Amino acid sequence: MNPEQALGRNGPSIEESRLLAEIAELATATLPERVFLEELLKRAMIGMRGEAGAIWLCDAQRRLVLQSEICLEATGFLQDSALRGATEPNFAEVMRTGKAVAFHVEQQMQNGAPRRRSLFLAGIQRDAQVAGLVQVFEGPGTPEEQRPERLQFLSQLCSAASRFWQNRTEPVAQNSSLPAPVLPPGTPRLNPVQQHSPTGNGPTLQSVPGILARPRIQPAPGFPPAPGEQPALGAVPVLAAAQAAAAPAGPAVPSLDDDQWMLALYGGQKTNEVAVIAANECRRLLGADRLSIAEKYGPRVKIQAVSGQQTVSARSNAIRLLSQLTEKVLATGEKLSFTGDTQKFPPQFEALLANYLLESRSRVIIILPVFGPKPADNDSQDKPEFEKHALSKPTPVGGIVLEQISESPLPADLDERLDRIGHHVGLALRNAQSRERVFLLPVWQFLGEWKSRLKGRRMAQGSAVLVALLTVVLALVFVPWNYRVAGKGRMMPVVRRGVFAPWDGDVVELAVKSGQEVQEGELLVRLKNDELRAKLLHEENQLADKKQQALAIDAQLGQPETAQNKATEVELHGKLQQLKVEIEGTKQQVESLTRQVEGLSVRSPIAGVVATFRLEELLRMRPVKRGELLLEVMDRTREWRLEVDVPENRIGHILEAQQKRNDDRLPVSYMLATATESTYQGQLESLSTRSVASESEGTVVPVFVDLADPIPPLPRIGAEVKAKIDCGRASLGYVLFGDVVEFIRKYLWL
Repeated sequence: MNPEQALGRNGPSIEESRLLAEIAELATATLPERVFLEELLKRAMIGMRGEAGAIWLCDAQRRLVLQSEICLEATGFLQDSALRGATEPNFAEVMRTGKAVAFHVEQQMQNGAPRRRSLFLAGIQRDAQVAGLVQVFEGPGTPEEQRPERLQFLSQLCSAASRFWQNRTEPVAQNSSLPAPVLPPGTPRLNPVQQHSPTGNGPTLQSVPGILARPRIQPAPGFPPAPGEQPALGAVPVLAAAQAAAAPAGPAVPSLDDDQWMLALYGGQKTNEVAVIAANECRRLLGADRLSIAEKYGPRVKIQAVSGQQTVSARSNAIRLLSQLTEKVLATGEKLSFTGDTQKFPPQFEALLANYLLESRSRVIIILPVFGPKPADNDSQDKPEFEKHALSKPTPVGGIVLEQISESPLPADLDERLDRIGHHVGLALRNAQSRERVFLLPVWQFLGEWKSRLKGRRMAQGSAVLVALLTVVLALVFVPWNYRVAGKGRMMPVVRRGVFAPWDGDVVELAVKSGQEVQEGELLVRLKNDELRAKLLHEENQLADKKQQALAIDAQLGQPETAQNKATEVELHGKLQQLKVEIEGTKQQVESLTRQVEGLSVRSPIAGVVATFRLEELLRMRPVKRGELLLEVMDRTREWRLEVDVPENRIGHILEAQQKRNDDRLPVSYMLATATESTYQGQLESLSTRSVASESEGTVVPVFVDLADPIPPLPRIGAEVKAKIDCGRASLGYVLFGDVVEFIRKYLWL
């Protein structure tokens, strides 16, 4: 598979990741070897979806001995010598290299029809040597396009299983305390006929006379050979020295002394340019299949470039997994190397590495953090001890991810090359990051370019300054802009009434609270006036006394003696008429005083809400004067309007705009101080005929504004608003510097 295309496949299977994690956990547990091998074979069969499988380990004579099997006899592998012979070269190849292979063999069935079988083999390592292998027969109906993924899973499974023998000192097969498996007569033990290479590079396949022409399988000791098969001849070793001399010495890689790659690297202006150059040039210098450049992107890591690819898809599973793995490594600040052995691999990275290996199919992964320039020593002399310790461990600016997918060896001086390249990549990335951090860099570059063109040209510099000033002045004079008069105000209901004290008195009862809804005629406040009540009582007594006198005179007139004395009768009639007049006047006085006393119970003039704040603190048990404002009642269910205070010096613009438009209703836009995200519209209703003094704004003119639909939802009485009255178009200079112009007109006029 092309290494540059490895990042485009789908993500790892959740089931495969779980099986790998289970084997990694079993490898650290204390289990008998036979139990561990059985569990390993079970998970290999599940993950590979095979129909049969077996595990073979080497004995003292380097012969493969069957240790565990599942449905192997049903395949005919143990009885069919031709099938065993066809697989012997692959067994030998796996025992020599330790890698996983997949191949097809033809099997002759009992009815004479041939059958093509697919097998998977993967080596099991112990102490850096291939000590056995896992054999899996592919199940029927398994998709062929998924064979590379299954092969990689088997390789990862065997790599995780090799940790089982890390702390075990007993031999694999010959010294095992468990009894050897009881096999039926004729069960073979495969013999790849191997021995260790004198160079220490692992087992080397040995030549057996006729093995290429007629492959044979060595029977196990104590078991007769298969029918019709001769015992295998003794092993005749091949010259190891000749094999070592013929072994490839590794690919030829370019020298680092060529400075062209360095010049191209430092020539990058942006981080993505530096990353692309580093990924492609450094891959050639390191002789790797794939090289990726990661950048420390704030608290996270971003893969900026992959060798051989024009763009990087951050959403692909491989890039996402590689970013997570690189982020963990860069957090430590140390280089991480994986060359196929997970025994010494940090456990916190094991799950991330397993997932990425299933995705990328890489054989070797090296992640090297790269750093920017070291801080100067004089910058840290006066710093506290804990800050000096922090400076000694700089934060990486990015990382280099080297991957080898093929079997080609890497250069012998890979570490030296990586350190040298990593130093330059870190400096180039840091320089590009510092450049990109400049705010509005394209604007400064444009201005700097024009500034450089004017260097040494006095006339051109003066002309440029004059042209710029003239352009600004002309724009301020001739460019029209909307001129709006701003003012602050309140949002108030149109229907509202103030409740005043009808007479002097003391507040003895508050029947309502602030914000309470009231109906028309409902009692609000009750006052007490002792003097008024005393007058009423006096007039009532006078009225009663006069009525008694009138009754007495009327009774006296009804006596016979009075009728005989005409003078007395006339006098009594005069007194009676006078008393009636006095009684009528006293009645009117009583009625007036009664109305005054009843007026001490103040009632609501309209239906609405009590708008006065903190009513009890203002009125309870305090004396009030006649005509004093007690509270306000406002109807917030009806129309609303704005009461805006416009500075007096801005009223002239409003009057001029009304005259130009021949319309008093100028458009108004406003927003609430409690909801600045929304702007509402209205129309100017009227201006006050006089100015008033404001504590915060100075002399202002009240302006009333009608609200257009829609109005703000759930308006609050007295909510602060900021309104702008549209007064037409004016020059841009007057819009921006109108206050300066008016100041000059006001104080420097002739």
